[in-house]
Amino acid sequence: DLYGTYQYLPQDTLTAIEEYGVAIKGPLTTPIGGGIRSLNVALRQIFDLYCCVRPCRYYAG
Repeated sequence: DLYGTYQYLPQDTLTAIEEYGVAIKGPLTTPIGGGIRSLNVALRQIFDLYCCVRPCRYYAG
């Protein structure tokens, strides 16, 4: 196994996200008993992403 059994966010993956500035992410399951609260939270903390801006429009009437 290249990354080990409990390597959920390999450094190669994090480096690629930093290099290309984009990541395609599908649904993630957080391993029970792991060292992190959730994979989504870990990714947000690693890349300093604390805001989810959603565009919206207001239509009168």
